[in-house]
Amino acid sequence: MNKGLNFIKAAFNFDNLNNLKYFKLRVALLILYLWPVLFAQYILFIHQDNLRMFNPKDPTSLCWAADILFVLLLLCPKVIKLFNKISVKAKAISCEDTHKNFFAKSFIIAFIYFLIYYVVYYPGCFSPDSLNQIQEALTNKYIDWHPTLHTLLFFKLPLTLTGECLGSMVLMQIILFALALAYMANTIYKYANFNYACLALAYVLITPVTPIIVLYPWKDVAFAITAILLIAFMLNIYFTRGEWLNNFRNLILFAVILTFATIFRHNAVLFTAPLFLALIIYANKKHALIIFLISALLFAFIKIPVYRYVDAGKPKYIQREISGLPMTVIGNAVKETPELLSQDILDFAYQVAPKEKWQTKYITGSFNNIKWAGVNSDFIEQTGALKILKIMLKCFMQSPIAALKGFIGLTNLVHGFVGYTGHMLYPVRVLEGGALKENLWQINKFFQEILSPVLGHIGLINLIILICLIAKFKFKKLFLALPLLIYNFGTMLLLSGADFRFFYYSIAIMPALVLMLLNENKN
Repeated sequence: MNKGLNFIKAAFNFDNLNNLKYFKLRVALLILYLWPVLFAQYILFIHQDNLRMFNPKDPTSLCWAADILFVLLLLCPKVIKLFNKISVKAKAISCEDTHKNFFAKSFIIAFIYFLIYYVVYYPGCFSPDSLNQIQEALTNKYIDWHPTLHTLLFFKLPLTLTGECLGSMVLMQIILFALALAYMANTIYKYANFNYACLALAYVLITPVTPIIVLYPWKDVAFAITAILLIAFMLNIYFTRGEWLNNFRNLILFAVILTFATIFRHNAVLFTAPLFLALIIYANKKHALIIFLISALLFAFIKIPVYRYVDAGKPKYIQREISGLPMTVIGNAVKETPELLSQDILDFAYQVAPKEKWQTKYITGSFNNIKWAGVNSDFIEQTGALKILKIMLKCFMQSPIAALKGFIGLTNLVHGFVGYTGHMLYPVRVLEGGALKENLWQINKFFQEILSPVLGHIGLINLIILICLIAKFKFKKLFLALPLLIYNFGTMLLLSGADFRFFYYSIAIMPALVLMLLNENKN
């Protein structure tokens, strides 16, 4: 076992790049990830007009698979060598006034940029989820379907402070988001250099979805704010070798933000648990223990006495929400190849929704479409996620092609970077007419079409991080990337549709994460 662990560590060690055995292992790992991902892109991109035509046994499909493998065999070694030549040198700046000025300028730039959208689209954009949370805040009747802590802090608090001003919620959100971005950019400036700090801030701001998503008071934006702060804290810990936590104030701050991040999304533990593991690796064990205890106590305090005080109700239809992936696979098989499925699968599907609804409302890769059109949610709850998962496996055995297309169609949002991935699902909801609003939206839409294929694909971000890990870094740095990778691929298995907003935080934290992964300073 020790030999195997040493081999894995050596494979991720930069010093072994010239060792042919380890170099081939890295190439093989990259190909093992990219080959099925690119073939999935072929299935969706080439056959997006009629996925029913796809057949993996078709000679054309086999040729595509062989061609993709051939190209990867040629390119992957070059990509690995290229990434080994890239490095970001850290150079700490000692002048505190310089840091303060850069922080202030970064905040002003980000805030004014968001403020333009806010003023034009005042009071913000409100999806059904947001409208439900507004109602909860106004009536003091809370349901933890949308985390109650988020409703209290981002809805109840600003509404109370401003006499129920509808625009206060989004205004508070853009202020907090701009502050978090400025803090991250300033932290990068502190440990790297001016150019990379400016590039990091610009990358987040010019990604077209950023000024749109901050107009929605979603829990996803609140989670992104906490993720930005946590990754900036990890920058401090990484570059100071844990000494940043010698300040007790920083210990408290880390624990509080970690707790808020965990609560703001019901599945956020997929991010915060690996992040705490990275903290254990890079920080003093005593500091990590203190943070754990403070965070655990605060979590318990919020979840028990606070939630009891506001009488927060428990959410309904949990089984339905965590069964999005198997229901999507089942739906695709039921719609495309009902003749191949056993009667028990069809009976289950037609109990969930009538046959006609599966044929007219369900679309490949999205259970959401038929879910919002109306399904028997009580029946899904009674059936349970485990039994639904077993039915999905039966679909893979009885109708593998249709089941595979349903799986790829849903998960492509996370691993894909060619074709449609859901990054343009956010048109601003114009509450009132006006040429200014329409013109600003058209400008943003224009840049979405140009920049989103490069900046807006979560799959591309995942790929960049994975290439960095495989091509360049020591085993210890794997723990820095695990929070993003575990959350993204874990949440992928909980999807019901192309919910890009679940993963937006990846765009916001990538510059700081890349800095740590590319840095080679020994001190």
